[in-house]
Amino acid sequence: MAKIVFFVPPGLHMLDMSGPTQAFLAARQLGAAYDISHCSLREEIADSAGLHIGRLQHYGEVSLGMGDYLFLPGFSSRLLQQQQADASWEGVYEWIRGQHAAGPLSARSVSALSFWLRRGCSTA
Repeated sequence: MAKIVFFVPPGLHMLDMSGPTQAFLAARQLGAAYDISHCSLREEIADSAGLHIGRLQHYGEVSLGMGDYLFLPGFSSRLLQQQQADASWEGVYEWIRGQHAAGPLSARSVSALSFWLRRGCSTA
């Protein structure tokens, strides 16, 4: 069963996550085998509109492998600039590189390419 993991960053644009999540849920209802989960830096984050999202798994507890997908929903570029100075993001970048090294995974999102390339990750 393929894992579909959404990394939920603080300041996320909700439509960038809810649309793809709904598509995978619909596919699962039609018989596709997907294990859908969400992870983040913290157990609770606020999206770009201030909506709080809670009970998120810490990204460090998530393992991905060949055939799995990591989605990086879009989020505020202003917040990205602020977060780049935040040391907690270095752990996220290391986690993504480690997941990719363990078995090429696919990253998908409009903002994923920029996110990955800035941190020396590839988008297999």
